Amino acid sequence: MFLTKTKIDWSEMDLFGHVNNVAYFKYFQSARVHFLTHIGINTSNPKDAQSFVVAECFCNYHQPLYYPDDIEIQTSVIWIKNSSFQLQHQILNSQSALCATGKDVVVLFDYSKNEKVFVSENIRMLLNKY
Repeated sequence: MFLTKTKIDWSEMDLFGHVNNVAYFKYFQSARVHFLTHIGINTSNPKDAQSFVVAECFCNYHQPLYYPDDIEIQTSVIWIKNSSFQLQHQILNSQSALCATGKDVVVLFDYSKNEKVFVSENIRMLLNKY
């Protein structure tokens, strides 16, 4: 499991006094980018044409998050196919309560060729660790 820690920002609150549902996707994005960077998949270098696209992002809300709080996003790999893999995220508040679960389907993509690419053996090995 890969861990990403962050703080809830006051601006993420909504009219009802809890973190807005859209912010959870921002937390998933942050965890996804940190994880992919950690295993060596390009997340921000425009000169490196091989990167990824998000084909699917999904969230189940279990209980609200509130400001101020520190949260932890736990990321693991569910499956790996030829050119894609699925990540699962769990968001826990500072009391270790499960507040949301999410899943992403990530497709490796070559932007210079505008096509998906195969998961290399090296990346597959790194993904399998999680």
